[in-house]
Amino acid sequence: MKLIYLIPNLFEFLTFISLLVFLVINTFLGKIVTKTNSIGVNFFTGYSICFIFLLFGYILFNSVKLIYFYYGYLLISILILIYFYQSVKKNFISSIQFIKNNLLFIIIILPLFIIIFNHKAVGWDSFTHWMPMAQKLINPSVKMEGHGLYYPIASGIIPFASSLFTGKLIENSYSIYNFFLLILIFNLFFNEIKNFKFKNYKIFINLFLIIYVFYNPGILNKFTFSSYADFSLGVALLVLIRELIHFRYRLK
Repeated sequence: MKLIYLIPNLFEFLTFISLLVFLVINTFLGKIVTKTNSIGVNFFTGYSICFIFLLFGYILFNSVKLIYFYYGYLLISILILIYFYQSVKKNFISSIQFIKNNLLFIIIILPLFIIIFNHKAVGWDSFTHWMPMAQKLINPSVKMEGHGLYYPIASGIIPFASSLFTGKLIENSYSIYNFFLLILIFNLFFNEIKNFKFKNYKIFINLFLIIYVFYNPGILNKFTFSSYADFSLGVALLVLIRELIHFRYRLK
């Protein structure tokens, strides 16, 4: 493989920054609502709030560019985060400290992130409905046909939100988002094993977990980093089931 293919262009960098805004704001917003320490629960809660907000605009004002509603959502979210400044500041400092304490984790997963950073869409479904749906959200004048007419817009919000600084669909938004989902999976498993008593083997367990999640052939395939919604749905269900199990034990 030629290394030049790994070099992203300006639009792909801007897409990454746009998506980062979406991920951070929704995670912190979800934290305010749920008051839990689960990154997965907090993110999907914020994602759900964003989806409901944008769905309202998409259904009732489908001739208006949805990006205007997204601007409104971001403004409202930022005002809420400012109101809860102390809580947000505390969580932000905790996040930075977590990153500093887990540099080995970042070093190990960085090669995968570099490889998939400018990954392009693949698969028949990407071109028949997933990407046309995202283009429709970005530009309401786009005409949709076929399967795309019957699918919900939820997964299309990812490339739509990633167009914040580009104004158009850039395909690497899917791969970066799904990489973030891998981090959520790792976080779930990590929280389950961090209290294990095998402290002498903790570093080996963590290394195994990193390899298992980020370099597992059963997970690591081209469709994982595509526009297909299956992986995102699976991670959302995993987060939900894990939270329901823990909720059940807390009741006992």
